[in-house]
Amino acid sequence: MNNATQFKPIPDGVKTPKMREVEERIGMPLEHDYLINYLHGPMGQKRLANRWRVPRAMIFGPLAGGRRSWVQKLYLPKKGKPSAPERCEQVAHRCEICETTKAPMERAHWIARGDGGPSSQYNILKLCPNCHTLLDQDDEFMKRRACEILLWRAAESFVSKTERGAEVQQQFLELCTSIIRSRPMEIAPQRTGTCDTMQRRRH
Repeated sequence: MNNATQFKPIPDGVKTPKMREVEERIGMPLEHDYLINYLHGPMGQKRLANRWRVPRAMIFGPLAGGRRSWVQKLYLPKKGKPSAPERCEQVAHRCEICETTKAPMERAHWIARGDGGPSSQYNILKLCPNCHTLLDQDDEFMKRRACEILLWRAAESFVSKTERGAEVQQQFLELCTSIIRSRPMEIAPQRTGTCDTMQRRRH
């Protein structure tokens, strides 16, 4: 077997045909379904594997022969909190939405730079590539989580101010209104299509 015909494994972060097949069946990206139904939802590993119709080990591992599970290949976060030393070391490299520390973080704009969005803390989220992509695709779940994070950040900042008079209250109200109105959300979240069928728009 020469180098031209030798099997080359699919690199981490790139979805396999089987992953795309599962996405077509469940009607949303694997990362989104994983967050909603497993990480922040009622499903355990077995139920999620049954929903995706693949062996549990394929998603979570361990796999024989040094093969990597889907959680590893897609940099999906695991349930459970790291130890205290790990938290101190990883806090600067954690996605603000899914909390994974297994991928490089990206600066995501809530209001796009092309629309006049500033690079202030009220407009920037630190996200992994998966969550950044879904937010750029206006995924309803991601927009809600991002909005919650930005509003909480704004509230913490204004509450810490020494002066809390009418002027500060008005500034806080205007900031929160701007955050909410800049990316309106549906009342009932709608399922998105697969990542392969949606065009990614980077901010």
